[in-house]
Amino acid sequence: MLQIQVLPDADPVACAMAAQIEFQPIVSTASLRAHGFEALARLPPGAPFRQVEDLLDAAHRQDRLLDVERSLAFTALDRFVAYSGAAEARLFCNVDMRIFEDPRLNLSNVIVHARELGLAPANLCLEMSERAPPRSPEGVARLTRLLAGHNVRIAIDDFGRGVSGLQSLLTINPHYIKIDRLFIEGIARSARQQAIVGKVVGLGHSLGLLTVAEGVETEADFRLLREMGCDFIQGPLVALPCPATELKPDYSTSFTAPSRTTRIPARISELLVSCEPLSVDDTLGAAVARFRKGVKLGFVPVVDRGGQVLGAMYEEDVQTYLYSEYAAALLKNAGLDHRLDSYVRRCPISEATASPEAIVESFLVASGAKGLVLTLDGKLAGLLSSQSVLQLSWERAVEEARDRNPLTALPGNKSIGEHLDFIVRVPQPRTLVFFDFDNFKCFNDVYGFAKGDRAILDFARVLVELRHSHNAFVGHVGGDDFFASLPLDEPATSELVTGMLHRFRIMAEAHYTPEHRAAGGMWTQDRFGEQRFFPLLRASAAVLELPDSRSHATPAKIIAALAGGKSNAKSSVNGIHAVDFPPTAIAEAVEEAGEWSRSPAVTAAAPAG
Repeated sequence: MLQIQVLPDADPVACAMAAQIEFQPIVSTASLRAHGFEALARLPPGAPFRQVEDLLDAAHRQDRLLDVERSLAFTALDRFVAYSGAAEARLFCNVDMRIFEDPRLNLSNVIVHARELGLAPANLCLEMSERAPPRSPEGVARLTRLLAGHNVRIAIDDFGRGVSGLQSLLTINPHYIKIDRLFIEGIARSARQQAIVGKVVGLGHSLGLLTVAEGVETEADFRLLREMGCDFIQGPLVALPCPATELKPDYSTSFTAPSRTTRIPARISELLVSCEPLSVDDTLGAAVARFRKGVKLGFVPVVDRGGQVLGAMYEEDVQTYLYSEYAAALLKNAGLDHRLDSYVRRCPISEATASPEAIVESFLVASGAKGLVLTLDGKLAGLLSSQSVLQLSWERAVEEARDRNPLTALPGNKSIGEHLDFIVRVPQPRTLVFFDFDNFKCFNDVYGFAKGDRAILDFARVLVELRHSHNAFVGHVGGDDFFASLPLDEPATSELVTGMLHRFRIMAEAHYTPEHRAAGGMWTQDRFGEQRFFPLLRASAAVLELPDSRSHATPAKIIAALAGGKSNAKSSVNGIHAVDFPPTAIAEAVEEAGEWSRSPAVTAAAPAG
């Protein structure tokens, strides 16, 4: 491999001026439209530096980092305006945080240059990375507050890779969190990554921040991130970096998944409070007059010129002007800061089309919040009061409690149906299992229903352990029928299930008399009134690995395929049968399956036996 030598006396400024700038889109997970574009510098062939990071390190050693960053920022702006939609989009520019150590730093020249090109400060977003953190976080905090005062957006780049990411949420007070690709790549296959990213998204929304997933490569990862409530994605799945002339406002053709519906769920619409927002261009006097008329939740959302939610103004922050007899004089005092943006605070925020669970999570993490701002693709949709959010949480808890099986307390048919809907939409690796007891009726007839319930509880305990050990979804269909869904392939799942069935068989044997155990079963009447020998109680399992392509998959077809494999599982020696899932309709299996449950969420399954 050819190694390029880094020359100690190479001119980093000249190299920066020769760099090529390309742009990578950042798109909304809801609409698949471009929210902004990140400027990426590419060094020309033959450059004396291996990569841009080497260029920045060399510039820092030569005390020329500020000149290099200014050159790259100016070039990015010059190239970006070649995109016809530049004035309606946001340009994300990386900033080496070591420039904040330079006393010559004056970021206003970048803002002035943007204005000369017809771009507003709100079109700019500076990405702060922890690759080389500055010596003075306080200085960074001071300058980022100054930038925010000019309406320039701030993003924390590579969040999660550095050692002080949470601290930067306090010192920088960003508008965006860009989650490092380390946590994003392959997230559909990793329960641990899902847990981490889910918490970061919830934390960001509770602080009023928007979240961006970096390095998204597969549609399975994208669909999962969308279900988790992540606001934007960026990566090869959407588009590779390209010149500004090749950028476009809509990237829905990059996906086979449709954009999320913009319809607000009916229950959310019922609870939504409409509110006319304040504009960042409004005067403080106009805002105070608005509060004097009375506001519903004690705060009013504030939007920028493009209608994007910036945060909110809270009544307690302007009480001096509301209740003082000198309010009129104070509002006319030229020495006071009357800019509206200096009074804007971040507030809990969530996409209005998100699930009730995601909306509740965004609120509950934010302790003491008065309410929640709901948006549609970043623009105000309305407000939810704290009482309404808690009502949603209570309703969901009651709904889950009603669905749980009264004997085992496992999720029931409604929850199983919702899970099947989810895994059809998000094609992550998934293997499903339908469990059924063999010889259960005769066991009940001889030993009584109390013993039968004990056996059912034994198996439920085995399923709960599976849920904890392998992040499985488990449910109780009813009677002696159970369901499990694991983020594994079929061989790994079958190995696990084999151990489960063996363990349950030992547990079930303990419920028999010594005579029946020694005989391996018992003689009793079958359902037709004839005497015959029934082996000891065991469970059998139909195992179905879902294909990566699920365009033809529906919950009904999945259930029918599992039910169709039930008889084969019962007749097998080890009680397991691997089911094939054809991508076409399987009407024969549906007809054979019969009724699994009376619940409308789950239909078609074999009767217990």
